[in-house]
Amino acid sequence: PLPPSPHNIAAMNIIRSVLAVSLAAACLPWVLATGCDARAFIAKHEGTRNCVYNDTLGHPTIGIGYNLDNPGARQAIAAVGADYDSIRSGKTCLSDKQVMNLFEPSYQSAVAGARSAVSNYDKLCCSVQNVMTDMDYN
Repeated sequence: PLPPSPHNIAAMNIIRSVLAVSLAAACLPWVLATGCDARAFIAKHEGTRNCVYNDTLGHPTIGIGYNLDNPGARQAIAAVGADYDSIRSGKTCLSDKQVMNLFEPSYQSAVAGARSAVSNYDKLCCSVQNVMTDMDYN
C-alpha cells in the first residue's frame, strides 16, 4: 500500500471517482447493489497465505495481504490468538480461521473507506463496489 501522504490520498480519491463513474456505466440498471461482499474478490487478487512472506515492497506479510509492519500488527496478531514474533519469524503460521479473523477488520475498514471516497457507493452495482473496496484495501 502507498503511504498515506496528502498527495497519495488526493490521487487515490481522483482515481476512485473516475473509476466509479466509468465502471458505473458498465452496470446494468437492474443489477444494482444489494448486499455486496468483496471478500472473495479481494482474496483472489491478494492471494491467501497462512505463513509469512515478503510482499512486493519487501514487507513481511501474512494472510490476505496483511502487512506485519503496520502499526497495531502485534495486537492484531495477538487478537487472533497467535504470537507475533513467532509468526513474523516464520516459526509458526496462521490457521485458515485466524487468517479470516485477521482479514475482517481490514475488510470492514476498506468498505468504510470506499463508501467515504465515493458518494454514490451504495447505489453502484456489486462489481463496481467490489473494485472500489479492493482499491481501498490496497
